[in-house]
Amino acid sequence: MGANNKTVADYKNMSKEQLETLCLEKQDKTACQKIAIDFINISKSNNGKPKF
Repeated sequence: MGANNKTVADYKNMSKEQLETLCLEKQDKTACQKIAIDFINISKSNNGKPKF
C-alpha cells in the first residue's frame, strides 16, 4: 500500500455511502476518521444525542 497523503478535508463533499465504501472495503483510515468526525459533529449539534 502506497503513501496516503489525503486529509480529512479531501473527503468533505463525499456521501456517507462513498465514505463507508472507502473505509470498509478499501480500508482507508482517513475516510473512517471523516465518518467519526461527522458523527461527533452531528451529535454535538443535536444536544449530544447521536442521530442514526
